[in-house]
Order: sequence, then structure tokens, then C-alpha cells
Amino acid sequence: MNDNNRMVSVAVFPTAADASIAQGMLANNGIESFIDNSTSSSVYPIAFGSLGFGEVNLVVSSHDAERAKQLLGAHDD
Repeated sequence: MNDNNRMVSVAVFPTAADASIAQGMLANNGIESFIDNSTSSSVYPIAFGSLGFGEVNLVVSSHDAERAKQLLGAHDD
């Protein structure tokens, strides 16, 4: 697999809803992404959240990772 096609996590969120907001912001800036682990935290939010298993990863191509991190960091400021 080409290194530019490798998928990497650029951010971790406590809920799928939070990750979806960030995913939309990346999409508005031309970066495709997907949410990893959203099923367990949305189906069992109390159980998984209280056990620390509720983390949701926002994943992008390694080619877009640096720009995605910059955009997400600027959004946090």
C-alpha cells in the first residue's frame, strides 16, 4: 500500500456526534475522513463511556493528516 493511502487517526473524540462535527469541518475543507469505533459508543454510550471504551477516532489519509490536524487545532482555539 502506498504511504499516501495509509489511513491514520488525527483526533479522538468522546462521542460519535463530536467526531461528526469535526468530520464535517474537514469535508468543508476538502479532506475526506471516516469515523472509526462509532458503533460501540453510539449503541452503548453509557456502558462504553463509563468504562473508557467510548473513544471515537477521526481517520484520514496520511497524505491529508498534517493539514487535517492543523484545521482541527485551529478550530479548537
